[in-house]
Amino acid sequence: ALGPDQRLYVGELGSLVPGQGRVSVWELDGTHVKDINGLSQITSIAVDKDGNIYVTELFLGKLLKLDPNGNTLAEADLPLPGGVAVDDRGNVYVSVFSIFPGFGPFPGTGMVWRGSL
Repeated sequence: ALGPDQRLYVGELGSLVPGQGRVSVWELDGTHVKDINGLSQITSIAVDKDGNIYVTELFLGKLLKLDPNGNTLAEADLPLPGGVAVDDRGNVYVSVFSIFPGFGPFPGTGMVWRGSL
């Protein structure tokens, strides 16, 4: 995801071991800025206009909102979260049930949920 600071934020799955995922932050010229460690099974990442980072943790079933330093501001439990996006008004969009479309309340479908965090 491209942040308002014109840096690239890359979510890394890590492994299936909780805590092995991370967000790597890069300048557009390829210079590594920092890592935010201790995350789990990152499947998607978004950055809002204030620089807050939204991360989906697939197998933990979490959506996290982190400040630019990686501190957790909020979290939500979601069923099999996949992709995440955030708009300028603070609405957060998360795909759920998308990797196991036969699992969940509406078998055969994935969904996009909208909310705020």
